[in-house]
Amino acid sequence: MLKLIQIFMIKFLITHSRIFFLGVLASLALSFNACTDVDNSLGDDFIDPSQKSGVSIDSSFAIDAYTVSTDSIYSSTLSGKCYLGSYNDPVFGQINSSVVTQFVPSSLLDYKKYAKNISGKIDSLVLTLKLKGGVGDSLALQYLTVYQMKKKVRSDSSYYSNYNIKDSIEVPSISVNKDLKPSAIAYSRKGNGVVRIRISTDFINKLFNSNIDTSKFTNYDVFLDYFKGLYIENSKLSAGGGLNGVDFSDTSSRMHLYFKVEGKVNKDSSVRMPFLIGTTLRKFCIIEHVYNGTSPYRPTNINPDFSNNANPTPQDLVYLQGLGGLRTMIKFNKASVALWENKNYKIHRAELIVEPFFPNGELSYPKMPMAITAYYSKSIDKKDVMLFVPDMATFKDVSTNAFYNRSRRLYSLNITTYFKNAMRDSSYPKELYLYAGVPASLYSSQSSYGTNYAEPTSDFLSVPNQVILGKPGKSNHIKLVITYSK
Repeated sequence: MLKLIQIFMIKFLITHSRIFFLGVLASLALSFNACTDVDNSLGDDFIDPSQKSGVSIDSSFAIDAYTVSTDSIYSSTLSGKCYLGSYNDPVFGQINSSVVTQFVPSSLLDYKKYAKNISGKIDSLVLTLKLKGGVGDSLALQYLTVYQMKKKVRSDSSYYSNYNIKDSIEVPSISVNKDLKPSAIAYSRKGNGVVRIRISTDFINKLFNSNIDTSKFTNYDVFLDYFKGLYIENSKLSAGGGLNGVDFSDTSSRMHLYFKVEGKVNKDSSVRMPFLIGTTLRKFCIIEHVYNGTSPYRPTNINPDFSNNANPTPQDLVYLQGLGGLRTMIKFNKASVALWENKNYKIHRAELIVEPFFPNGELSYPKMPMAITAYYSKSIDKKDVMLFVPDMATFKDVSTNAFYNRSRRLYSLNITTYFKNAMRDSSYPKELYLYAGVPASLYSSQSSYGTNYAEPTSDFLSVPNQVILGKPGKSNHIKLVITYSK
């Protein structure tokens, strides 16, 4: 009987092979589509079926869009990734990122033991940085120079991307070449390797000499009073380049002192003493943007004049850029507001539909933000703070419609609660800002609903993603789709 079944199946597959393989291909296509798409369904799926007969969908509400810069971002981190590099993008221009970090000995007892009596036995001091991920050309040759900080990096302080580093460092540099002369050190991101930077003898002599009163080093904070930190500067490149992530959680990111101790058989043994720059220490990025791109689609009208009730023309192309670069300001058109404000409509859903623009059809997922976030400005205790819209708190997993939909080629953002508040209260702000990314705390399954009134955090503002929004020659390209009942 089993043989008859096997023979029947073989004959069936031979006879119907074409249909069989078409079915397989169809199922595979559905599988791939499901892997890349997210749920961007709108409006009526949130309404009780018994009430759908009186429901309308309106997409005529006009949105005015503009490109504005970000003065600075909070770039302090203990455990997060920082970026080093110089990246020249044809649209967004040049981005340059450098890093400031604290450093301490792995063992304060070991340091105090050897600080005064090993200067003659020291071989070298080497700073190593583990590279992991980034954007741009991973093979581009870049250059790092290390300086000693003369202004203390404090563990309890906040630092921003526009920090004035010029007056905070000792010169000359403490990075040296193979001849022990001050020098910038060449590196690339090939294979996500480890960058090795040799530190000067002069700096070693500051760390280890007989004049140091190590009895005062009762804790790491006292050590940081003496040795205030390191500034790792990335040189600017005139073309190409990339931004390279530095993984400070990797044990390869640290400094090592190599020295010799007397062995038991009249031979010296090589020993290394680690200095930490890892996850428990304060570090931050210093970032500079120069919008000198060569593309015809480069941003040319950043920060239009809104003073004295100026009404600048809405822009057909607007820009989003991480690392404290550009954001998109969207304003509710006054004429559209007048048609909706205080009209007592029952609003079921309000969703922003945002379409990216890809010059020459070049779609690059690694460069694009995986999602975008909406924020608004509010005065709290006489201070303007940026708060993300309350509806963002519902974005808890990768099915959220804040994420990019690859098949429809759009982002969509639920702003229902915000829109309701704006239409019911004439004093409520009628403008939002779009940022590149979603805070990790929002789409984590462990995140709390209590986080929905927090300021922007460095976990997504410090990611080097960028995208153009809109269509050339078409203003009011961002749509607001409103599902409502009268």
